[in-house]
Amino acid sequence: MTPIKDLKNIKINELGKYFKKSGNFLAKKIRWIMVLLVLIEAGYGIYLWYSYVYNPTWSEARKQAYINSQENATVFNKNEFDTVITRTQERDNAYRSNVATVTDVFK
Repeated sequence: MTPIKDLKNIKINELGKYFKKSGNFLAKKIRWIMVLLVLIEAGYGIYLWYSYVYNPTWSEARKQAYINSQENATVFNKNEFDTVITRTQERDNAYRSNVATVTDVFK
């Protein structure tokens, strides 16, 4: 290996040698590098999962604000609901009545 002082005096045509050597090193070790990256990502995912499930960090004020926003988000309108149910039943009855009046073509 060349000392760091020698790296400053590298000529441009010699630079290709260093790229080739580093490329060969990466080509030989790529499997281990990928395994290491996967393990690091899995560890980080497990850490995030654990911290969000077992150590929630919401303050009481934030919890209350969330509860208030959820209470105001949905308003149930019984009249509109009954209208939709009535229309659905009418369509169901119309569908069934049309099926009963079809004559059998194969008789």
